Amino acid sequence: LATPGIEVAVAGWFPDGKKIYYDATSPGKPIRLYEQDVAGGAPRPIAPEGFFGRAISPDGKFVAARNQDRTAFWLLPVEGGEPRRLPGAPVEGTILRFDATGTGLFLASEDAPLKITRYDIASGRLEPWREIAVADPAGFMAFNKVVLTPDGKSYAYTFWRALSRLYVGS
Repeated sequence: LATPGIEVAVAGWFPDGKKIYYDATSPGKPIRLYEQDVAGGAPRPIAPEGFFGRAISPDGKFVAARNQDRTAFWLLPVEGGEPRRLPGAPVEGTILRFDATGTGLFLASEDAPLKITRYDIASGRLEPWREIAVADPAGFMAFNKVVLTPDGKSYAYTFWRALSRLYVGS
């Protein structure tokens, strides 16, 4: 897809598979969230500057996002309108995905063991969901990518590991 004048960072599919949404930057401007039809056409901004998206609702109407200074989680309407701050969501962590009903978000901590919580959008309540620890922690540095199925019952992850050998000669 042509994205003239902007550099794409992270992308995801809309539920219908006909459009993508992505975070992108252009020279001298802050990050911004766009959508684009995969059949062609120009990128269209779907949020004010300074927001980056991490998950799209099952109906494709909202993107769960962070603001650039990472002080809050937000719900952004794809078809326009004011971003809505999500009260009660932790400041730290990352958005993994919406749940299958679109009424909650799965959020992950940035430490180990990785703690995943379900955030209820209507009430702002956080519920512990799962804790993930690597089987062999030798050389473990950080989780790289975590993905969940829409029903939240299964997950997969990758992580960074640094193993090395020190040889001492005399």
